[in-house]
Amino acid sequence: MQTKPEKLFEQVFSVYAKIQIACLILITVLLFGQVIIREVFSIGLQWVYELSCMLQVTMIWLGLPSLLYHGEDIKITVLYDIAPPMIKKGLKILSYLVILSSVIMISAGYVMYMDKLAFTKSAAMRMPNYLFFGAFPFGIIMIILVLIFKTKSMLQMDSSADLNTGDAK
Repeated sequence: MQTKPEKLFEQVFSVYAKIQIACLILITVLLFGQVIIREVFSIGLQWVYELSCMLQVTMIWLGLPSLLYHGEDIKITVLYDIAPPMIKKGLKILSYLVILSSVIMISAGYVMYMDKLAFTKSAAMRMPNYLFFGAFPFGIIMIILVLIFKTKSMLQMDSSADLNTGDAK
């Protein structure tokens, strides 16, 4: 049975997935149209590349928290696979701290970048950077919430539970 936070995460990630699907379809249509227009009419539309890049940024930052929540993030499990359960718990917490420190460093870079260039506009679309990278704060906030939820759940988990999925054996 899902807890209230788990239901909320699933609902948010369902919306994020729909946005990502829409972004992917739009990127495909835009780039296909751009290639046809460029090859048939010899007209290049620079704004298509900018919009495609913005949509890719959106897909990435909305997808990262969902991957982390569902345990589909990249892992190196050489030590983890052979470790006893208590060590696994420590390694899992350590991995969350590494992810959190990475998120903090990336966020600091984002804040410094936006502090200087938030209102600088893209060349073709004249879109300000704060809109171009608009999905970033949503992704970062969700990553932090997922890390807090997973750490809290893991610390409350019965020692007989599987640390990879959180399910009791």
